[in-house]
Amino acid sequence: MRCIACGSPMRSDSGAPEPMPEENDLDSAAGRATVFEEVPRRLVEAARTRNAEATAATEPDPDAPSGTVTDAEMDEGLHYTVRLLLPDGDRRSIDVGSRKQPLGAGLDHLGVTGDPRVADLEGHLRVDGTDLIVEPVAGAVGIYRRLRGEEPLTPGDVVLMGDVAALFTTVPEAPPVDSTKRVLGGSANTPCGRLVFLRRDGTPGPLHDLPAGKTIVGRTDGHLNFPNDSRLSRRHARFFASDKQVTIEDLGSRNGTYVRIRGRSVLGVGDALRVGSAGLQVRERS
Repeated sequence: MRCIACGSPMRSDSGAPEPMPEENDLDSAAGRATVFEEVPRRLVEAARTRNAEATAATEPDPDAPSGTVTDAEMDEGLHYTVRLLLPDGDRRSIDVGSRKQPLGAGLDHLGVTGDPRVADLEGHLRVDGTDLIVEPVAGAVGIYRRLRGEEPLTPGDVVLMGDVAALFTTVPEAPPVDSTKRVLGGSANTPCGRLVFLRRDGTPGPLHDLPAGKTIVGRTDGHLNFPNDSRLSRRHARFFASDKQVTIEDLGSRNGTYVRIRGRSVLGVGDALRVGSAGLQVRERS
């Protein structure tokens, strides 16, 4: 138990501090098919402090001489506003123009400072002409775009549903049948694709082959359930597989379904990103 005022451990009646829970229980975490977990309180507090400083830095200086041009005013092409949504409910907005805005867990980047699930720098936002562009850096793994509707998947795509991440890949070809041996039975429902669920550290976890037809993922309803994931809706997302392609569609979930960005992408007004535990919403600049 911690003191609400200062955050220090409180002592029990016996005078000894109560044992603190383990924050990094890797043994139990390795058994869960998720790359995301609750953000430690210290990271949220650091993000709140950074955001307050960033807001103060953008306020006009009352002592500045009239006619002074601010950095934002010098950046031509400010067409979009990006709203940052932090896990503790904090909000702030940043205008984006041709000057690059970094995405990641580094200082002064759009994200949660020190978030262990993303790198210090995952990519940039900037305006190119009239388009808002997101550009991941080489090796980026932490930028996800919210689905706009039903979308086809390409092998190598990573889908984020709540805090559950799954890599989509093809099913390895079966070995050829030995014609000298008699074969009995067989399956008429050959898998059309495979989901490799990822652990917190990004390593492969459990596998699930997608049969032809629909596969629903949710917290309590559907074919694949994750009852301990509070960010998942009851029925969250639907995969639809055929011998031609596999598609993914959000089922009106509260927190949305996302696909990892693999290269330079154009965003539009209303699009949303996730960078670790932080969310970003694109709005038109008024």
